[in-house]
Amino acid sequence: MSEISARLSPFTEDLQKAINHHIYCEFQASFAYYEYTFLAYSCAKEENALHGFKQYFHRSAIECLADANAFMHYQCQRGGDVELREISAPKLFWGDPIGVFEKVLEMEKCISEDLYKLDEIADKCGDRAACSFIESGFLEKETRHVKTTADLLRQMKRVQGEGVGLFNIDKELRKNEGKVPWSNCATEVQEALLNLKF
Repeated sequence: MSEISARLSPFTEDLQKAINHHIYCEFQASFAYYEYTFLAYSCAKEENALHGFKQYFHRSAIECLADANAFMHYQCQRGGDVELREISAPKLFWGDPIGVFEKVLEMEKCISEDLYKLDEIADKCGDRAACSFIESGFLEKETRHVKTTADLLRQMKRVQGEGVGLFNIDKELRKNEGKVPWSNCATEVQEALLNLKF
């Protein structure tokens, strides 16, 4: 009697490990979800009162959670095993806004670089389905996130971080419910929430 499994031959152990590593990257404090959630509520504290930035970081956290869930769903769909690891406590807190956004840019670049590595592994395995999933659902979007984060950092450096300039950036984010006005990330977060599967 043959084993019943959804796993196809190109979906190798190496590819499964790489997907599990990316799930970890999406959740891990040094990359995204915990940090964004913690930053969101740090911005909302009375000594900061930056509610636009709170909304921005909250949207980012939701999107990381949605992406991690999409990869876990995909892993199961392909007959693989989801392996979750321990997540460290957040290290970032809202202090120097420019320093925070430099770290956020590093996190977004790490996620992007991990996606590229994952895509390369899928390509080496000859798994066109995995390549399509990664490229159409995540690579382009993550490239835009890196650019948007770099643009926000540039804006903050331009206004020197604190004072009226920071207030105006926060006001713009508040007005747009945490969305960067020049980006189309609004629909991405809405789609991420709609596609969130547990």
